[in-house]
Amino acid sequence: MDIVIGFFAALIASTIATFIGGASSLILLPVLILLTSGTFAGLLAVTKANAFLMCLTAVNKHRKRMQFDMKLLWILIIFGLIGTGIGTYFLQYHFNEKFFHILLGIVLIISAAYLYFKKEVGLHEGHERKMNFKMYTITSFFVLGLNILNGLFGGTGMFTTLFLIVVLRYSYMNAVALGFVSYLAVNFVQAGYLLSTETYSWWLLAGIMGGAILGAHLGTHFLFLKGNKLAKTVGMVVIMILGVKMLVG
Repeated sequence: MDIVIGFFAALIASTIATFIGGASSLILLPVLILLTSGTFAGLLAVTKANAFLMCLTAVNKHRKRMQFDMKLLWILIIFGLIGTGIGTYFLQYHFNEKFFHILLGIVLIISAAYLYFKKEVGLHEGHERKMNFKMYTITSFFVLGLNILNGLFGGTGMFTTLFLIVVLRYSYMNAVALGFVSYLAVNFVQAGYLLSTETYSWWLLAGIMGGAILGAHLGTHFLFLKGNKLAKTVGMVVIMILGVKMLVG
């Protein structure tokens, strides 16, 4: 059953995540905890394998369409790796993440409301904020803090997408693409570490690998087909649902 559960759970999580710009772990990890056996760290390991394969597939489909601010990309990667490393280190102490789940739930709900009332946000190409030292510094601290939480329980890629849309004024599609490129490196390192140190079901991992690749193909294709407007609408709904879920536990 592990391979079947892993495949369909990863398929759904990756399809949704590649369309709206993240949160695959927030969808997948609770399902695995509910339907399979294993330690939290072991299930997080296979969840991160899903995130890496999802990012790899999505980036391969995005690479010919998008152009990035390379300095911003390196900031997302470097500080993402540092923050995730710190969070992964604290994971071994079985840190109680409940407070941060509540905090992130509140942020998600506020973000969904902001996207709803700001009709134009995330819909226009080529309107990115002009970057300077101040904005690069703000981005660095945000990414560092956010990815400490990513190391603890994952699923924070959606917050990077929201930051790029709300603060840096990226379109939804460009924010999704840039977020996945940056998390490709982050997820590769964390998934590799957790898979080499934790105990997990190989059948579950095999199912997740298949579901992640297929889901990422479907989600990215649908994003290209439907564009910023529908991605933003679906994103708002999923963000609100995830925010409420994180608040109520």
